[in-house]
Amino acid sequence: MSQFEPGDVVRAAHPDTGDEMEGTYLADAEPGERLEVDGEPVDTVWVELDDGETRKLALDGVRAV
Repeated sequence: MSQFEPGDVVRAAHPDTGDEMEGTYLADAEPGERLEVDGEPVDTVWVELDDGETRKLALDGVRAV
């Protein structure tokens, strides 16, 4: 699904604040864990943000540093 390897440093907007943050890619989400946008599941990844919080994020909002 994603081009990232566990441990890769990535950038993404914090899902609560929209602030741009760095984080660490952990894994692709399993099909049952995917986020939905407009009622459709989207490719989703797990990222540990630099504030220590682990969150599911839509893959299209995550980019390599």
